[in-house]
Amino acid sequence: MGGKSPGVTLFQSGTPFTVINSAGNTGISLTDNAGVSSGLGLAASYPDVAHGLPEPPLRNAQSFGPLLSNPSPFVAPRGLTFGDAGRNFLNNPRRLNFDMSLLKHFKLSEFSEIQFRAEFFNVFNHTQFRIYDPDNPGSSGNNIISCYAGPAYSAGFQASGGADCVTGASFLHPLNAHRPRTIQFGLKWAF
Repeated sequence: MGGKSPGVTLFQSGTPFTVINSAGNTGISLTDNAGVSSGLGLAASYPDVAHGLPEPPLRNAQSFGPLLSNPSPFVAPRGLTFGDAGRNFLNNPRRLNFDMSLLKHFKLSEFSEIQFRAEFFNVFNHTQFRIYDPDNPGSSGNNIISCYAGPAYSAGFQASGGADCVTGASFLHPLNAHRPRTIQFGLKWAF
C-alpha cells in the first residue's frame, strides 16, 4: 500500500492587453475623436492618459462584477491623434492557483490492486478574473472604451444623476474568470 500527494502551484503575472477606442457614438461623446476609424467596428486609436482624475468606486451593484482597474485616466484622444496609451498598456490581474491530487494504492492480491485518486483544482477557490482573453484576441473583450464624459472626457466619469461612463459599462470589468474549485475522484482496478 502506497500513497502520493503531488501538487502544482501556479503564479502568473497578468497578460498584457491594449486599451482601444470604440468607433461608435454613445450619445455622451464621440469615442473616436482621432477620426481614424478602421471601418471594422473598432477604431485604430488608443486613448490619451491623464493623471489626477478622481477614481470611481470599485463596486457598483448595477455593473457586472467589480471594476478591476481605474478607468478615469483614460481620456478621449486629441483630434487627429492616435492617443498616447500605446500597445499593451495594462495587464490582466495576476493569478495564484493551487492544484493538488491524492493517490492511494490498495493491494488486493499478488496480481491485482485498486488505485483511488482524488484531484483538486484551484483548492483554495481563489477568484481569478480576466479583463481580456489572450486566447481569443478577435473577441470584444472588456478592453474597449465605449464612453467618454465630463470636463476631461474621461472613461471613468460619474456624475450623480447625470452622465455616467461606469455604471453598466463593461470596460475594465471582468470578462470571465478562470476555473473555480473543481474536485474529481477516480477508482482504477488493475489485474
